[in-house]
Amino acid sequence: SAAMRYGIKTAGAARQSLEKKLEARIVQTGLVVLPQQPWLCCSPDGLVEIGGETVLIEIKCTFKFKDSPFINYEERICHLPYLTFTDDIITLKETHQYYTQVQVSMYILNLQSALLYVYSPNQSVIVSVIRDELFLWEVIPKLEHFYFKFFIPAVF
Repeated sequence: SAAMRYGIKTAGAARQSLEKKLEARIVQTGLVVLPQQPWLCCSPDGLVEIGGETVLIEIKCTFKFKDSPFINYEERICHLPYLTFTDDIITLKETHQYYTQVQVSMYILNLQSALLYVYSPNQSVIVSVIRDELFLWEVIPKLEHFYFKFFIPAVF
């Protein structure tokens, strides 16, 4: 799709922009498989060291708002379906698939926090995401059930 091509084309500029904002180097890892549960894996956009803590980096390059702002700070409106204002802070919606992606990635990497970086040439935002043990306690068994009950039988 055009959005995917845009994301691939823009990812490098987004990573450089975030490195500049954080004043830190983002390390790329490739695919990471959880040895204890090898049916779980993730492909993080990067890892960064902040204050002695390793933090997950997830980057989204918004195609729809590549030419216009996606957040109106004065009116507290986020025009992206996965972001919202919570007490004057921009947060990742817990009901969105990106929340699941970030949480499961933190689980696989055994990390406590992540930064979601939403980038466009016009506007960018860094959203902090903290590991949600209750969410993971509910979602990890569901992923395991799906994998063994539906995915494996469909493949084999």
